[in-house]
Amino acid sequence: MAHEFHIYIKSDKQPSMSSIARALSSRGFSFAFTDDTPLHERGTDIGLSVDGNSQAVSVSSVDAGSPTWAELAASAQDRPDGETLLKVMKNTNRRITLTADGEASRWARDVSRGTALLAVGAFENVEKSSLIFYGG
Repeated sequence: MAHEFHIYIKSDKQPSMSSIARALSSRGFSFAFTDDTPLHERGTDIGLSVDGNSQAVSVSSVDAGSPTWAELAASAQDRPDGETLLKVMKNTNRRITLTADGEASRWARDVSRGTALLAVGAFENVEKSSLIFYGG
C-alpha cells in the first residue's frame, strides 16, 4: 500500500537538497540525493538513497493559483482540520507530495517532515489525517 505525505511550503523558502540531506543525516542515517535539483522539479522519483540503499519515492507538486490548489481549498470545509488547512494554504504557495511503499515510506515521511520543518511550512501524513503547521 502506498503512503502519501504532503509538504506545504513557500517556494522562496524551499530548502536545497543538500540542506535536506545534511539535516536528515544528523539523525544517524546517511541520506543522499542524486543531485541538487529542487524537490518539486524532480519528475517522478526523488533519487533518494539511505545508507547507500536506493529508495523508491515518487514526487509530484502543485502550486498556488492552479486549479488543483483551488480544489484543495474548496475541499477544506469537508475536513475536521479544514480551518488549519486553509491557514496553511494562505501562508504557503506550494504543496509537494511524496509517495512510497513499504520501507521506503519511512524515508519519504522523514524527507517530508524534515523539508517542512526546514522551510517552516507544514507536514501532512494523509494516512493518519495529521496536519502539522510549523509556521504557527
